[in-house]
Amino acid sequence: MGKIVKMKRVNYHLTLKQIEKLKKLSAKEKIPVAKIIRLAIDRYLESMKLVSLSNPVGGLGKTLKLNNAKSGEKRELWEQKGY
Repeated sequence: MGKIVKMKRVNYHLTLKQIEKLKKLSAKEKIPVAKIIRLAIDRYLESMKLVSLSNPVGGLGKTLKLNNAKSGEKRELWEQKGY
């Protein structure tokens, strides 16, 4: 029997295109969308271990700038990135 892992339900926003791609991948691979998302997050977080937040690469600096921006600036940055 597999290891039991505690999970918590969360709510995040995805684009319709992202949802469509996730559903297609889920059907093709015969695994739940939630598992695909968990695996992708694990892979991303593992890759970020190699990156210092004080010296971000791969767009993380823009993400941190967006997260630290004031409300009006955040919307402007959000729109510039095309979200």
